[in-house]
Amino acid sequence: MSSASQKSRKAKKVGVKEEVVEEVEKAEKAVKKEVKRVEKAAPEGPRRPKVKAPGPAGKAPAASVLSRNGIEMITREGKGFSIGELSGAGLTPRGAAEWGARVDYRRRSVLESNVSALKEWAARPAPAAKARAEPEKAAGALESIGEEVVVEAEKVVKKEAKKIVKKEAKKSGKKPPAKKPKS
Repeated sequence: MSSASQKSRKAKKVGVKEEVVEEVEKAEKAVKKEVKRVEKAAPEGPRRPKVKAPGPAGKAPAASVLSRNGIEMITREGKGFSIGELSGAGLTPRGAAEWGARVDYRRRSVLESNVSALKEWAARPAPAAKARAEPEKAAGALESIGEEVVVEAEKVVKKEAKKIVKKEAKKSGKKPPAKKPKS
């Protein structure tokens, strides 16, 4: 039996046009395709989080800068450490930012007080590492997420199919098919 005759039989059975049946089937195909894409994207095993090198313990020190206040120079808190200060302390801008130190790329001055504060902060021992989640639990969570996506996709398709059937029934002047009583 050809698929065209099956569609016409389905349409006659429900009391809707063949185009509606085709639209519903298109929506079902799209959902199946999306489900496959999600399943394919899900990793086979638990993903390991990116391991970030532990930084020094405690908060990063605040950068101080010299600024003019009329005739005299005053020291105030700056927006971050200059690249020169970071390199003087043996840090890279990216590494310092990952550890929580603020970096001001516009500043060009190098103050020895800032360099010594950075060296002191970087010399502190790193805090103890936290225990990681068990891989088995993570794998179970991924599986449940995939199942939820499939269930939600099926709900969406059913809802859209009902809307299309009602719309077509209104256009043609027929009553939509009656709901089946739940047993």
